[in-house]
Amino acid sequence: MKSKYEKYTIKLKIPQDIEVKIELIRKIAPLTIQAILKNLPFNTRIKKYRKQIILYFPIKFKAEKTTVNVKRSDVAYWPLSQALCIYLEDMQTSSPVILVGKVTEGLNLLAKIASGTGVIISEINEN
Repeated sequence: MKSKYEKYTIKLKIPQDIEVKIELIRKIAPLTIQAILKNLPFNTRIKKYRKQIILYFPIKFKAEKTTVNVKRSDVAYWPLSQALCIYLEDMQTSSPVILVGKVTEGLNLLAKIASGTGVIISEINEN
């Protein structure tokens, strides 16, 4: 059965042939997701902070619904720091974030990646 919501798959390409897949769900934050997709591919570096992975990704868009409560594998855009965040455990964030999707493959691999590691974020065309 096909989902009634538009979904986009993006991947994080990390050295040592590591790939992490993320599903963006347009219904959650259409303006934010549109801005993310418009700026792909994008090169950045991983920053690990507590139980989250931060990928600096400066984009411009109008604010959407925010939250401070996130769950393990959630992916959110953090406007204050202009970054995508991937959460490795359920937590409450220090400032509001915009949920955009979930990690669907490779979440456990992210915990082993060192801060400063380069990453390429790109869209996967699944047509």
